[in-house]
Amino acid sequence: LVDWGVTRYMQTSGDGWFLDAESRDRWPADTAADTVLDAVSDAFYIVDRRGRFVEWNDRFREVTGYTDAEIDELHQFDIIPDEVESEARRLLVAVANGGEVTLEAPLVTANGERIDYEFSASPLTDDEGRVWGMAGQATPVRTQRDQEGLLRDIHAVSRALLGAESEQAVAEAAVEIVHEHFACASAGVRLLDGDRLAMVAVETDDDCLDERLPPYEVGDGFVGVAYERGEPVVYDDLRALDPDIDYGPIRSTMLLPIPGHGMINLAATEPSAFDETDLELGRVFAADVEAAFERVDRERRLRDRKRELEQYETLVETMGDGVYTTDIDGMITMVNDALAEMLGYDPGDLVGETPHVVTDPDAVARASDLVTQMLAGEKPVATHETELTTADGRSVPVENRLSLLRGDEFEGTVGVVRDVTERRRREEQLKRSHEELTRLNRINELIQETIHALASAATREEIEATVCDRLADSEVYRLAMTGDLHRTDGVIEPSSGAG
Repeated sequence: LVDWGVTRYMQTSGDGWFLDAESRDRWPADTAADTVLDAVSDAFYIVDRRGRFVEWNDRFREVTGYTDAEIDELHQFDIIPDEVESEARRLLVAVANGGEVTLEAPLVTANGERIDYEFSASPLTDDEGRVWGMAGQATPVRTQRDQEGLLRDIHAVSRALLGAESEQAVAEAAVEIVHEHFACASAGVRLLDGDRLAMVAVETDDDCLDERLPPYEVGDGFVGVAYERGEPVVYDDLRALDPDIDYGPIRSTMLLPIPGHGMINLAATEPSAFDETDLELGRVFAADVEAAFERVDRERRLRDRKRELEQYETLVETMGDGVYTTDIDGMITMVNDALAEMLGYDPGDLVGETPHVVTDPDAVARASDLVTQMLAGEKPVATHETELTTADGRSVPVENRLSLLRGDEFEGTVGVVRDVTERRRREEQLKRSHEELTRLNRINELIQETIHALASAATREEIEATVCDRLADSEVYRLAMTGDLHRTDGVIEPSSGAG
């Protein structure tokens, strides 16, 4: 490395980080290598001694906004700001000496936009161990930090939503949470108002995006169509979606419909800002927001019914949740049809009984303690989860929300019972999603390890063998093979394999 004059060059040259200009063709223009590069979800590139790009994957071209011809003319420092160039040059000395480095800095796109990225660089060596260039990888900072944060905090997020007392409050809490964890340019919630989706909450760091966008009719435009279909969707480039419409600085968007309530909108100023992991996490979060909206609806209905009870009116039997009342001694005085049907009893069979007939003594004791707390003014309502036993012996997980019946004095309690089987199913789905994300992260780590291993491979055979060995030795795959496709007959001829 001393013969290359690295130190002298770093002090005197502004064109690159090595003197040698004869290494541009060392990276093999190979189909197998291209396949590996394009399989990487992050931007990946190869730089020669002159600091010129000699190979890059599709993602690198997408995030920089340059064409292949333009990238071919770029210098590696053209994609970072001038103020971090000196730090980048210092780190490249370590690469020249065989080290691996990382640098967190803005990536400057073709249109001058700056996007926070983490750059990592590893040396590429020839058969004699001499460094002839480097392999670089650029990872969005938000991918490492915020997606992990969303998954880690998803239960806390749900608890925060439970504190919202209106649809507007749920919407405002949702945009704040989603904007923080997805780090998008703008997040908004539209609520369904008749046949229109009206923007009611916006969270953004960009002043030009801090406005309430006009409403969409259900089924009208890409927003209205997405709501009508009821499935989360990502649009990678709005300009390609409809070139005749000016969407301003917004380039890509993720839409999360909440049937019967509205939609969560996430927007970014760069194309292809949202991937499959974002979509899956967004789907999980949208389910929690939907549950919050449904809870607000249920509590609003409960307040209406409670006022009717206080006025000695008949409780409406069409209420979706189970409802019962007890007197001051804890005896059941009324059971609605929904609760009776849930438990497999006739309503009259339960009236006059204590709750012990459908639940265990510990649950009754917990409910009694909650009533004591409400009587002491510590809380207006109380909620606890328990298991109810049906007439045929089945166990049903429920959430029991208790309120006091008051006239001039305490007259008993009213309870609203909700079957939480579906919520627990969603929790299991979240657990499976977490496991799947962990598996995807391991696959991504495996790909990165394979790429690092390729740094010392000089021939196609070595590259293929390295890829197959790495994949087959992992716990993710049992067998790996590369081969050549004969276009005439469609037969693949194996060239390397492991496992």
